Amino acid sequence: MYEELAFAPEKEYVSVKTMDEAFNTVREFKTKDHPTSLGNIVVSFNGNAVLATENEARKMTQWSLQSLCKLLGIPDPFARKIPIDLLQKNISRLLEEKRGDMISLLVGTENEVINIVKSNYKPFPNETLLHELDKMFKDKPVDLESIRLCYKGFDLNIVDPSIKPLEPKVGDITKIGFRVVNSDTGYRDAVGKLYLFRLACTNGAILTDDWGSVRRNANRKISIEKDLDHFVNNLQNLKVDFDKVSEVYNKMPETYLTDFQVESVWKAVNRVVGLEQADAVIDKNEDGRKAILHLVSFKRAYNRQLFVEALKEAEKTDVNAYNTHNRITDSSKKYPWDRALQLQAIGGRMISMLVEQNKVSEN
Repeated sequence: MYEELAFAPEKEYVSVKTMDEAFNTVREFKTKDHPTSLGNIVVSFNGNAVLATENEARKMTQWSLQSLCKLLGIPDPFARKIPIDLLQKNISRLLEEKRGDMISLLVGTENEVINIVKSNYKPFPNETLLHELDKMFKDKPVDLESIRLCYKGFDLNIVDPSIKPLEPKVGDITKIGFRVVNSDTGYRDAVGKLYLFRLACTNGAILTDDWGSVRRNANRKISIEKDLDHFVNNLQNLKVDFDKVSEVYNKMPETYLTDFQVESVWKAVNRVVGLEQADAVIDKNEDGRKAILHLVSFKRAYNRQLFVEALKEAEKTDVNAYNTHNRITDSSKKYPWDRALQLQAIGGRMISMLVEQNKVSEN
């Protein structure tokens, strides 16, 4: 199992408050591009994960090993479970089979392999996109809440003072804006989404695409310059349906999740950060969580029997929607950048989940 290997450590993300700080910090996470072919690299596991080319050997991050396995067609769950020596044999054999495939090693400031991408990978450079966003903010006054940067990319979070804030409880203010996420090392393409920022505990949540989003054009025949200009222009026009957001968000303190919703939230958090944190966000001990999950499992099994006359319906639990949402977004502060983004996205999905619940209750 490759978790037993010693990988090159991934630097923790750095959070800054101004664009000038971001311009300085982004350079700390700049990688060098080393084009080569799969046939020119050798991967060895001798306690460390090491990638050697004709010129030198470099330690690998776990992310770079995962990416290499993906390029070779080795599923990550399989790579994690098999013995190290078997993984070594599989990688060596596939490197030989695919030796002509061109790749790029993205090398960090400590000469470690941060990630491995296909040679035709053409992202928005982080520094370039930040400069374009800075220009945009001069035309569209916004309040910059934070920027977090790491080797995997950055997220830039703003709130729009022209949008009325949400106040589900007296004095408990949540402001609305948008978040931009980008990576020039292969984590994800540029995307802009609507963003909620709760002042009381500085928690952020990202709304799902159906509330509005801007994504980079998938057509790579377009020049990066035109593509970037198109992305920023669309971001300027990103709008929020305030009435729809406020309707569900302001009801959350008095809303309780159904057993099916608790199962959905628990499983989502468990996939990202594990069982202990998943129990914590629904505020249940092991027995309490098992009781809900077993009941839902029974209902699903019952409902699959098509001959039954009445389906087992979802039932409300004592799990409060607002408290759960805030525990999820607050927990994101404890984790690396990519997991933090995933948890904040789960918090955003909860809001969409409650919109659907309202539609069902109205019908």
